[in-house]
Amino acid sequence: MEKDESIDTAFSEKIISATGSHSHRGNRSIHQLLQDREHRGKQGRNTREGFTPRDKTNITQRFVPRNNGRVFDDYVHHRIFCGSISPDGQVFMAACQDRRIMFYDLKTEKKLKTVYAADNGWSILDTDFSPDQQWLLYSGWSRYASICNIWGEHQVHDHLEVGDDPDGNFCLFSVKFSPDSNEFVGGSNDRYVYVYDLNRKTLREKFRAHDDDINTVSFFEDSNNHLLLSAGDDALCKLWDRRIPKGKAAGIFVGHTAGVTHIDPKGDGRYFISNGKDHGIKLWDVRKMTSSTLTKKYSRTEDHDYRYVTRGVLG
Repeated sequence: MEKDESIDTAFSEKIISATGSHSHRGNRSIHQLLQDREHRGKQGRNTREGFTPRDKTNITQRFVPRNNGRVFDDYVHHRIFCGSISPDGQVFMAACQDRRIMFYDLKTEKKLKTVYAADNGWSILDTDFSPDQQWLLYSGWSRYASICNIWGEHQVHDHLEVGDDPDGNFCLFSVKFSPDSNEFVGGSNDRYVYVYDLNRKTLREKFRAHDDDINTVSFFEDSNNHLLLSAGDDALCKLWDRRIPKGKAAGIFVGHTAGVTHIDPKGDGRYFISNGKDHGIKLWDVRKMTSSTLTKKYSRTEDHDYRYVTRGVLG
């Protein structure tokens, strides 16, 4: 029986198309691939699907890690909900459900220290390095936010009261330092944004920002504390200007169909990205904001929450 070479050829083409391994395209830069996509549009070809499957694989393979990563000599028996690397890339931080906050030196891969969180309730929920990378801000299922020092043998640990619910129903899902480290902003499950003055150790302001849990907040620009970003389970991202009366957002960004879990501004006063429970990542330009009158037309259309989907349901 003779071998059908056409079957082998077709099969090989499928593999090449799926892996992006054509030599003449595999060496092309992402900028060149973007130009190709725009060129197809100018020729009148269908570009609704964007990149070809081969180009998509080609691009994604450049960013997926191809090694096993680093394993620290420290076994953890509890869930880790927070992990981040300091802006200078020197320190890795992991926060566990058992109240431990562990700091590791990424150069030596040795543990620097362990800090035990106070009054974090069910778990530590969010953390943030200070701009000078000397302090860590964290929050848990508690009316407090806390700050601890990263370096030095002497431990400094401040617990700052933000909420006024003593029954344990209040939490800050998200906390972020201001660019000058004089303030921090927090987003809570009571739908309010809180701004705390770290010098005076007092709450500076709070305002109702969303119609559901606020999952993520941030200062928008690296140069000042005037503009804030917030997003939550109402599927909206909002920009706030602290120089104008509260109650009305400076801008609203509509596009997610389920709750927004994280926002990350570029720091240039123009762009930020958001991630949502609708499995989408979106890039926003604040020069193209939506007016508040249009948000009633575009509301959340999905109640899907991946945090409560079991493995069996996913298959």
